[in-house]
Amino acid sequence: MSKLVKTSEQQTSNIMEKLPQEIILGILSRLPSTSLLQSMLVCRAWRRLIRDPLLVATHFSHMADKDGPSFIFQSNRPSSSYQLFFIDFSDFHSQGKVMFKKLPHLMSIYLLDSCNGLLCMRDARWIYICNPFTRVYLQLPKLVNYPAQVGHIAFGFHQTTKQYKVIQVVYLRQQVLLGGRINVATSTLVQSQVHVLTIGDPSWRHIGTLPYDLARPIPKALVNGRLHWLSKPNNDNTASIFISFDLETEQFQEMAKPDCCGSNRCFHHLMVLRGFLSAGAYHDNDELEVWVMKEYGIKESWIKEFTIGNHLPPTLQQNDLLHFNMAKARFPNSSVRVLCILRNDEILLEYLNRVVVVFDPRHGTFKELTFDAMPHWYKLVVHVGSLNWIHIPVCGVIRDGKGNWVLGYNRFLGKCLVVVAEFWGILDGLLLLQEQGYDEVTIHSDNLEIIISISNSILEELSFNLIRRIQQILAKEEKRSLRYILREANRIANALAKMTLPNDEVLHMFDDSR
Repeated sequence: MSKLVKTSEQQTSNIMEKLPQEIILGILSRLPSTSLLQSMLVCRAWRRLIRDPLLVATHFSHMADKDGPSFIFQSNRPSSSYQLFFIDFSDFHSQGKVMFKKLPHLMSIYLLDSCNGLLCMRDARWIYICNPFTRVYLQLPKLVNYPAQVGHIAFGFHQTTKQYKVIQVVYLRQQVLLGGRINVATSTLVQSQVHVLTIGDPSWRHIGTLPYDLARPIPKALVNGRLHWLSKPNNDNTASIFISFDLETEQFQEMAKPDCCGSNRCFHHLMVLRGFLSAGAYHDNDELEVWVMKEYGIKESWIKEFTIGNHLPPTLQQNDLLHFNMAKARFPNSSVRVLCILRNDEILLEYLNRVVVVFDPRHGTFKELTFDAMPHWYKLVVHVGSLNWIHIPVCGVIRDGKGNWVLGYNRFLGKCLVVVAEFWGILDGLLLLQEQGYDEVTIHSDNLEIIISISNSILEELSFNLIRRIQQILAKEEKRSLRYILREANRIANALAKMTLPNDEVLHMFDDSR
């Protein structure tokens, strides 16, 4: 008879310590995200190990390079449940199996975009960045509300700067007064404003206007640190235009298009196929051509990769077509979206947010994919399942009365608002000043909202206790003041915020400004 022995945390920790680090990373980094999350419950030693930034980065790399793609579905109908599902095609080529998993419910928020294992989502008031596996989320600073606005939101990451950014294009429409109520005019868009938020910054930045139409919710393609969209000028011209937004320089520019058809209106959508910027184009014969830019930025490198014939999935009934005002009995390929290419060269297609189909270009055949509990209508984004996260920095600099460096400090917080991290940075600095014995305090911040909240005793609901503690400490100081400074004058604190430190909430201090 076997005997069960309870292993202590110390014993488990010793066993893990005996294995070489590269072997531990090699084993754990190849496990699915769900398995890693379950392993965190074994003991504290395993929890610390699995939260290690090196393991998280290695795991994400393996998940991104695995044999099959993965996606996030969000259910839109029959009810607005906002339920998220994860679908993985890793075993589709070898075993013909697809993993379809219902994820834990987050909040009643709408799926917008995905990048590096993180989702960009929103509700009626806020935008969030969240990891659907760990259920950790970050609520972004609120963008100023504009009346009668429609907007496009995109989320991206630049590999060189290591910065995540959210871009929101806001279009203002003309307003008319009808029956004593303000209504939005149905005329053309009259003005656009582009706002950018670098994740970790306290506020959005207005970077100008955009002479293109991105009002409709269209998919973006992230290639070479640039976001790409298919658009048209913001006027009566209907010609298709490829535009890009550089996440480093924050500049828009037009991209070279393939010369694939006589009409400029033939392009339907942009996507990323095997790392290349790609475009779908259709013609009067309903065939969908897929073009790929083999050398980024070189117009002559556009080549036609394959052609997809006309197909009507059996799941799509006549009422589905009528819902989109389609009078034809046959199904036009202008409503087909190319998702990705599988390792066996088969192509995943999406029809009208309703059906996923596998297309075999060698034989010209179509196979519809169905899953248990698959929603009737959905929003779908390509997504890499990971434990990745964006840590919000808490940081500050302490100087003496002559402006000389005394101490710098930095630590990371998990799930919180950016403005809450700012309050924590001030509180940490005040507590350090008390330990140093200083009796005169001047707080400099490049966030005007922080200064107003503390000086005017505005106790925001989400930061009530933090502001109260800061005010209590300041009340004990004989000499105290709060000053707003420009972001350019706060470069050292901003540099501390970008330093790479251990993934914990311990306060790290620096006694040298170099």
